[in-house]
Amino acid sequence: MLTDAGFGTIEIRARKPYRILDPKNYPTDELIYIESIEVAAIKDPMHEDGPCVLREKQPFIMGKVPTLMIKGHLLLKNQPLAVCDKQQMPFPIRKG
Repeated sequence: MLTDAGFGTIEIRARKPYRILDPKNYPTDELIYIESIEVAAIKDPMHEDGPCVLREKQPFIMGKVPTLMIKGHLLLKNQPLAVCDKQQMPFPIRKG
């Protein structure tokens, strides 16, 4: 596991379909969907509450507001910000 090797931040950058295993052609009772993923692992200190895993959550703001601060995270206008899974931040949709 990447976290056991000291990588405190893991970013999943891309997910692509690899293949589907079906019961007609493989010894399985159900369809199995397999994905290929691209991962960037950053060797930084492990956080007290576990590793930071960044998936495809990238909120951003649009409109007249230049910046927005939510739970210590600074969102800049028209620039997505990667959000860690464990943060569970309720980013509101704001129009302005």
